[in-house]
Amino acid sequence: MSDNIKPLVGLDLFRIFAAFIIFLFHANIHIAYKFGLFEPFIKMGAIFMTAFFMLSGFVLYYTVHNKREEFFNSKIIKKFYVKRLWQIMPQYLVISTLWVIFFSKENLSTELVLFPITILGIESVFTSLFNISHYGGTWFISCILFCYFIFPLLYELISKGKYCGVIYIIVTFILTYSPFIVEIFKLSNIYSNPFFRILEFTLGIILAKIYLSMGNRYKILFSWPVILLEFLGLILIVTYAVKRNFYINNYPMYNIFALPLFSLMIFSLSGLKCKWGEKSYLIKYLSSISYLFYLTQFFVWPIVININDNLVRFIGALLLCLCMSIIFYELMEKPLKKLFLNKYNGLGDIN
Repeated sequence: MSDNIKPLVGLDLFRIFAAFIIFLFHANIHIAYKFGLFEPFIKMGAIFMTAFFMLSGFVLYYTVHNKREEFFNSKIIKKFYVKRLWQIMPQYLVISTLWVIFFSKENLSTELVLFPITILGIESVFTSLFNISHYGGTWFISCILFCYFIFPLLYELISKGKYCGVIYIIVTFILTYSPFIVEIFKLSNIYSNPFFRILEFTLGIILAKIYLSMGNRYKILFSWPVILLEFLGLILIVTYAVKRNFYINNYPMYNIFALPLFSLMIFSLSGLKCKWGEKSYLIKYLSSISYLFYLTQFFVWPIVININDNLVRFIGALLLCLCMSIIFYELMEKPLKKLFLNKYNGLGDIN
């Protein structure tokens, strides 16, 4: 991140929190770990994938915004795409390959047929592939690739547009209304559909533009009490909805609650002043490995599933996931990032 861009430590904290909630959600599904009072909330932890896409749109727009005059030419856009692929695809392909070798339940011929889909990262287009091979997890990578591909166009439209509020309302309506259409007509699940994830990504971009245009107004929104109230509100609303049997496990239906609350959280956390957080190496590091923390869960659940003690199984899964994330980050992502910076000096501050 360049020197003239303020670090968003609040969003680093939010990324870490969201990644941890997703881990708890997967622990609940894959090893049947129970969370007591928080069980209803954790059961719907998949809604935090929406937070990830919104957060990605926000951070990307925020970091690129100050480079607007130089960003939109063919050379810079090419470098932008190269960096995105450089950051995501090697880890994705290595982890997917290891999964196929050691854990896949599909036969070799099936995996070979699916190989081009994996290489291209387009599995999210085929939503029915969700429960086949590793696609139940890597759909996220596929969707974020589509988001990055369309980002230059979205940036150009939103940065120069005057009706961001209207666009935000329309996109939010589509995201909250569409799950009801799916439910009424019993259509295919849209949870991993790249079109709807791009819309969530777009909401993050719009929020970033609004945030940058506001300056230091409404400082009360950037305070810890307000942020804690927003998180508490989300926990209470989701918990109440689950206990009232409101479309349990139908995660897109919860957009009606999640979108406005995630918007408030991201907006508030982006303006949070936290000096100790800005100086914390641990926060920056945990935020940096969050992508790999998500991907390495592929390996964790099959390894720990046979541990008899429930608590030991959970702690073992968490520690193993952290260790594997660190190993992949240190041995793969960091060297690749350094290699990219050496090759494309001058683009390294675009996150």
